[in-house]
Amino acid sequence: MTMKPERPELSLDYVVFATDFSGHSEVAGQYAGLFAQYSGARLVAMHSFIPLRPAITVEMEGFTSTEQRHTAEKNLEEVAARLAPAETRWQTVLLEGEPAEMVARIEQLPGSSLLVMGTQGKGRIQHHLIGSTAEDLLRSVTCPVMTVGPNVLTPGKTLTFRNILYATDFSPEAMQAAVYAVTLAQAFGAHLHILNVLTLDEVGSVDELHAKQRAFHRELNKLVPDEARAFMEPSSYVELGEVRERILEHAKAHRIDLIVVGPRSIEKVRMPFGRGLTYRLIAEAECPVMTLRQ
Repeated sequence: MTMKPERPELSLDYVVFATDFSGHSEVAGQYAGLFAQYSGARLVAMHSFIPLRPAITVEMEGFTSTEQRHTAEKNLEEVAARLAPAETRWQTVLLEGEPAEMVARIEQLPGSSLLVMGTQGKGRIQHHLIGSTAEDLLRSVTCPVMTVGPNVLTPGKTLTFRNILYATDFSPEAMQAAVYAVTLAQAFGAHLHILNVLTLDEVGSVDELHAKQRAFHRELNKLVPDEARAFMEPSSYVELGEVRERILEHAKAHRIDLIVVGPRSIEKVRMPFGRGLTYRLIAEAECPVMTLRQ
């Protein structure tokens, strides 16, 4: 009798939830807590604040912590305690300075990390963001980032990803994201949708389109190892059109629970803020979007 292999576990040491205590970050925080519970990781609630000038003077003169710092510490403790499911380890990290300070602290964490953050309804990534800070966070951290947009509903009591969409162009830079998408699908027993969107500029004729489709399927077979198929069966799709529109349409039509995109998409966030592919996906998607820089 052939024994079915055990489903691989998701290897994750820290889930970092970056918060500004706004209502917009609450749904992201719930995802962070559930992700920590599912993976057995430690939940790290992180907040960055800029001291008011009077507060800086008080603390430099050796007095006790200012009310601003004390309030931030108290709020952060309450957030972490509320979001961490039972038996989930948690800690808080309060940073002084711009939210970009979070990047350095996250990079210092030993082991593997996932950063979770939310967005406001009008499209600015949450935190105290000034200018392109959110853009910098998405481009700068080396760990995966799961961003929960304004159209994402509150998750259930347990974390369930039944359908995961991996959007790829099969470039060499996209392979790391591909490995992560397959790993997630295995860990959650999800149906993995692998989508390659071709623009009109990339396809000159029907024969060329068919050739690209055949190449796509060859790459797909390399991407998903035989052992992974014991837990998830991938479906491949080649579509023609505008990338963002096709991804969002596919996600809605197939009830996708998580979209995964790779580094080439993240680089497009360098466009004027709010116009890049990844940013627009985050702002419009009805599910979280996970980005991988490397």
